[in-house]
Amino acid sequence: MDIKSIVEREVKAYAVEGWNVNITFTRDESGHEFVLIAHATERGKRVTYISLHVTLEENLVIIHQDRNDPALADTLMQVGIPREKIILAYMGESAPLEA
Repeated sequence: MDIKSIVEREVKAYAVEGWNVNITFTRDESGHEFVLIAHATERGKRVTYISLHVTLEENLVIIHQDRNDPALADTLMQVGIPREKIILAYMGESAPLEA
């Protein structure tokens, strides 16, 4: 299975419906950008936010936003994607120049 298929499968697994949240999966037409949009009730008010935003570039997984537990990076490493292929942009990491 290629990295794109693995990432899409794992991101989709975070799209759940709970007692106070509904998380919707979406992606761009190329299949290189994945987003989870959360609609929740927090302190009695409806809120909407991006819980996960991931792009694929040059065989790298770039995680721009991740508000999930467990973190997507941990999940991806458990299914065999090496840490050096994962960029945590939301933590200030950037892709290496040679990528």
